[in-house]
Amino acid sequence: MMKKLLFVICASAIILISACNSTDTATDTANTDKKPATKVTDTTDRDSKTSKPQVIRADFAANLASYFPDVKPDNVRLTPIDGIYEVLVDAQLFYFSDDARYLIDGKMIDLKTKTNLTTPSLNNARLNLSKVISEDNMIVFSPENPKYTVTVFTDIDCGYCRKMHSQIEEYNKLGIAIRYLFFPRAGFNSGSYWKAVSVWCSDDQKKALTDSKKGKQLDKKSCKNPVEEHLKLVKRLDISGTPAILFSKGQLIMSYIPPAELLKLLQRIN
Repeated sequence: MMKKLLFVICASAIILISACNSTDTATDTANTDKKPATKVTDTTDRDSKTSKPQVIRADFAANLASYFPDVKPDNVRLTPIDGIYEVLVDAQLFYFSDDARYLIDGKMIDLKTKTNLTTPSLNNARLNLSKVISEDNMIVFSPENPKYTVTVFTDIDCGYCRKMHSQIEEYNKLGIAIRYLFFPRAGFNSGSYWKAVSVWCSDDQKKALTDSKKGKQLDKKSCKNPVEEHLKLVKRLDISGTPAILFSKGQLIMSYIPPAELLKLLQRIN
């Protein structure tokens, strides 16, 4: 939602600054209710013994609402930079000046420690958002005792999604469980959407998914299903492509990854 407003911000002459890539969290959190400024201990290394604790300005929430009246942040957090706040909206993260006038759309890196200060917050946000969908509302291909589990947003009509699923036995043999959620990129009520619904409503969901990804035409079926909820989660996670692989610690990669390479990646990040 926030990114859709960036064009409006530009038109209103609010400054946008793009930053670089970044792996650590900022210090403390504060909510956006209209309360007196909360004193927050600043634990970051500023190379100064005289650094003072930061505070969240009491008028920050009101100022932010004046620019984004329809956006309600999930969290506001202090950053190591005086006067710069981290604002989280679903799985989108932005930085604002303490008066909410200036917006920085990018990532923050500590060059001294070579750590990314943005990614951990996004990973944590994705994990929290992903919990709204239980495994009962996924189609799971899993070995008996999986070593790793990934959640994959898939489109039945996506070529690379089909390629990935054609190797599902290889992923499972390597100890990787695949939990599928649907992301029909054509959108709600599209042909891809109804293919996903028909798969879900089949007596044998796994066989139906495999057949559908092979190009077999399934009978159109309808029942209570989670596909629309999957699409809502896609939007909140800011996912734009398939297959999109969500890892157990919140990392997100929107790309096909062959079985052996996925295993190496999982061994490295877990």
